[in-house]
Amino acid sequence: MRLRRFSKFLVVGAANTLLSLAVFNLLIAFTGLGAPAANAVAYALGIANSYFWNRRWTFADRKHVPAARTFPRFVVTNLAGLAITTAVVAALEYASGGVPPLATLPRPLLLNAIEVLAIMVGLGWNFTVSKYWAFGVDGRDGSGSVS
Repeated sequence: MRLRRFSKFLVVGAANTLLSLAVFNLLIAFTGLGAPAANAVAYALGIANSYFWNRRWTFADRKHVPAARTFPRFVVTNLAGLAITTAVVAALEYASGGVPPLATLPRPLLLNAIEVLAIMVGLGWNFTVSKYWAFGVDGRDGSGSVS
């Protein structure tokens, strides 16, 4: 069940990653937003999509837990994830400016590589906290394990 749940979380996350990357690139290309702001907007749009699919599919066995409890927790979990990924984007964008091999990459390629790294960092946080707290059942992960 653990690998199955994580696999479902990855599928939902992959869909959200595609959504996030599309929004991120569109915002940078057409609005002039900087990378951290574009990341924040893209990430925020993914929260609603992610909650819908994770509640209905990944954590479907926890539908008895009221949405009034899971949704605010999920939003808090993801806002913390947003802070983490945005900090990663900002730090890596800043740090990459002084690294000769990275400084020579085309900006869109560099920013997308940074965004993917930030997404991977956020994945570990979001899955763990979603499993044990946002969609958790009385301090348990739903599989009978105490958190």
